[in-house]
Formats: sequence, structure tokens, C-alpha cells
Amino acid sequence: MIEHKKVLLVENASDTRTLKALCEKQGKEWPRNLVEWVTNKKHKERKTLIIELNQKIAQETGSHITAYSLRDLDDNNYNTTNARLHDNGQNVQMDDSGSNKIMMYRTLRRREIENYLIIPEAISRYITGNCRNPDIPKDVDSVRNYLTNEHGLVVPDTYRLSDRASNTEALFIKDVKPVLDGINSYFRVKFDKEEYINSINADEICDDIITVIDEIIEMCTMD
Repeated sequence: MIEHKKVLLVENASDTRTLKALCEKQGKEWPRNLVEWVTNKKHKERKTLIIELNQKIAQETGSHITAYSLRDLDDNNYNTTNARLHDNGQNVQMDDSGSNKIMMYRTLRRREIENYLIIPEAISRYITGNCRNPDIPKDVDSVRNYLTNEHGLVVPDTYRLSDRASNTEALFIKDVKPVLDGINSYFRVKFDKEEYINSINADEICDDIITVIDEIIEMCTMD
């Protein structure tokens, strides 16, 4: 951390792996000077840690750190974040001098990062490539039927948009881990989330995820 001074705070290490994989799917290079910090602490608690850490590193090196604090929406109100993912209107945290940006507050607009991965076309491609049973339907319509009939999920063409609509509300707020896990038994295929991400095309990636990736890349290119 002292060497790179660029920090990504996430709730799970798998969040970083997901972002990195989707970054590479877009043909972008994931930063090599980024240090991952896994923590379940809220933004306010993270802010305290980053302020103290920045003071220490600034004293030792003369340079400040920059952190990207990313959290899931979980059960919080959708209106507490916006299309720029600012948390409760908070964008950045400055250091004591007020001249250096040391932390960005970002909260996803969906329950968890997995809520951005429910993409029927990509699921169909994954099943087609991994299920050897010819009697199991693998087309996109079969995936949509599974999502609707088993989990009450509708995925319209506008699913990538940051703003929630009436027909995407369930996609935003539902715990979708059982949806992904259920692919195992329903389609008779061993479902691996991180392998599945390889089936997602660049033009299928949701807007919020692109925002996060682009901001992290930009942060890591700044002095």
C-alpha cells in the first residue's frame, strides 16, 4: 500500500475478481498498482481508517493515498445512491488540507454485485458450453422461463441501465444468489460464477459496473 497508494475497498474478494474479469471483457487493462482491502465496514468507518492511514503514509512518504470505497446496496433504500453511485450525496473525502482527494464513496444501486450478472443470453451461452445433456433446453427462452417461473425475475432489454424501472425492480432488490445456484439443478450443469463471467459479452455489461471500472482505472492513473 505504501508503494502504490491506490486502494480498493470491497466487501468480498470475489467482488474484485468480478470487476477485473468484466474490465478485461471490455478490452481494458485492470490496474496493477491497486491494493485490495476486504472489509465489511460501512463508508463512515472506512473513512476514519483511510484518514488515519493517509496521515501516517503522508508523514512517511510525503505522498497521499487514494481509496475507492465500494459497497453493496443490500437492504438500503435505492434513493440513497444515484447514477454516479455517490452514497447519500457523498462523492469524495478530502484530506485535512482540503487539497487532496483521499477517498471516493460509491454504493451500488442493486442489492449485490451478483444482481448485475443475471443476463439470459450469457447464461444460455454458459449452459450450452457446459451441459452435455442433449435433452436439456439451453436456448435464451428456456433461461427466461427459468428466471420467471422459478424466481419471478423478468430481464428486459433495458436491464443494463443504472436507473431502476417498474419492470426491473426485482432485478435490483432480489437476493439472486439462489438464482445462480439454482442453475445447477435446473439445467443439470455445474455452475461456476467466475467461469460464467467469461460468457458475458462486453456490450452486455451493466452501466453501473462500467462506471466503477472506469473510475478505478482513472484513479490508478492519477499521481
